[in-house]
Amino acid sequence: AGWRGLADGILEKPEIAMIHPQRVFIGPSIHECCFEVSEDFQKNFPDSPHFRKVGDKFFFNLQEEAKRRLRLTFPNLLVQYAPVCTCCSKEFHSYRRDKTKHRNWNIYIKG
Repeated sequence: AGWRGLADGILEKPEIAMIHPQRVFIGPSIHECCFEVSEDFQKNFPDSPHFRKVGDKFFFNLQEEAKRRLRLTFPNLLVQYAPVCTCCSKEFHSYRRDKTKHRNWNIYIKG
C-alpha cells in the first residue's frame, strides 16, 4: 500500500475484516533507515509514535505503523515483515534509491 495507502486507511477497510485475518506478512519495503521524511510529512500520521529524529532529519517506520494500525482493529493478529529494506538492497526496485518506475510485487499462495 505504501505510505499513501496507509494514510488513507487501506488497512481499516471493511473488506479486510471480512476475511478474518489471523496472520499478516508485510513484504519487502523501505525501512526506517532510509525512509527520511520532511517534518511536514508527520501531518499524514498525526498520532503515530513511529517517527524518529536524528539531528535535523526525520525518519518514519512504515512497517511498525502498519502493524500498530492492524493491531488496533485485530488485537491478536500475528504481524511479521520482511527484514530487508528495498532502498538498501540492490535486489529490489527502489524509486527513492534509483528513481525507477519498476515496482516490487508480492504474491501470496494460500497453502
